[in-house]
Amino acid sequence: EDRQVAKMAGSMVEKMERRAPLALSAIFKLMEMGRPNLESLESCMEREKKVQQNLIAMEDYQNWAKAAASASASGNKAEPFTAWKHKSVKEVSNDEVEQLL
Repeated sequence: EDRQVAKMAGSMVEKMERRAPLALSAIFKLMEMGRPNLESLESCMEREKKVQQNLIAMEDYQNWAKAAASASASGNKAEPFTAWKHKSVKEVSNDEVEQLL
């Protein structure tokens, strides 16, 4: 059972590392902000919607969408997108995350 849990955790980390570091940082911040139970579900959802809209308007998302569309148009399976602005969440500044809020 421990091996299975470790394998699943490793798989999750591997998948997360392929995602946009800025988006991962924003999700973490949203989770932290919603943790105290002082806000309604509606206010949390509104904040998440705003963050998602801001992320979609950014260059990272545009580049990812173009790569996915190009792969789809050519009939090829899209390779994992790796051309993110940041190479890891360590490169994402708090100011960048705050701007999404």
